[in-house]
Amino acid sequence: MIARGWSGLDLENAADTVGVQLYNVRTKGKGVAFVLRPLDGSEQWRRRSNTGRRIWAVCWHGHRAFMRVLFALNGEGVIISTHARYDGRRDFEQSHSWTGDKNIGSHFNPMSFRDACDCHAELYFDSRLGSRAHDGQR
Repeated sequence: MIARGWSGLDLENAADTVGVQLYNVRTKGKGVAFVLRPLDGSEQWRRRSNTGRRIWAVCWHGHRAFMRVLFALNGEGVIISTHARYDGRRDFEQSHSWTGDKNIGSHFNPMSFRDACDCHAELYFDSRLGSRAHDGQR
């Protein structure tokens, strides 16, 4: 992922707020490139493969929570991920939901990004409320 419009400290603070860690942080062009990883020993935001095996990756809900915290800090920033580009908070809120429906499984055993985790309680960190809130975008 590449973030433009935030400092490295902003990224670290957002990661701490959500409960994830930054990995492989480096400068890339006008932004900062990095990978989100679950905290060591934590099950929060832990992604699963399409076979159900736990993997060392942050799930769709954790990425969304992290991005919401960043956009609360700077609504005009730009985030470029493998699956989408978000030009500011408005663009993110209007378009991020479709990425949760992307198939990461196979044609015969499909699995959407949003279902590749144990976030069954459908909770996310809402930076505007400063608390956990129900996710109505299931």
